[in-house]
Amino acid sequence: MHACMSMQYTMIIIMSLFVETCEALSDVNGVITYEPATNTPVARTVATYTCNEGYRLDGQAKRVCQGSSGWTGIQPLCVGKNVAML
Repeated sequence: MHACMSMQYTMIIIMSLFVETCEALSDVNGVITYEPATNTPVARTVATYTCNEGYRLDGQAKRVCQGSSGWTGIQPLCVGKNVAML
């Protein structure tokens, strides 16, 4: 491997050590999509909640990953349409 290529790979590895991530979110009765699409949310990833048919969102539809500080806002819920909101 050339020295230049070796240095390039080393920089990628070092940079990846400093990427701040958030825990993946979970939701029952709905879907969470990430923008940009990812399996591991990183700082500034936007999570959008969409509820399954027959459910409605109780809370904010979007949250933003703030890295080690976690997600903005409060976890919304997909509740049955016949359930009273608190």
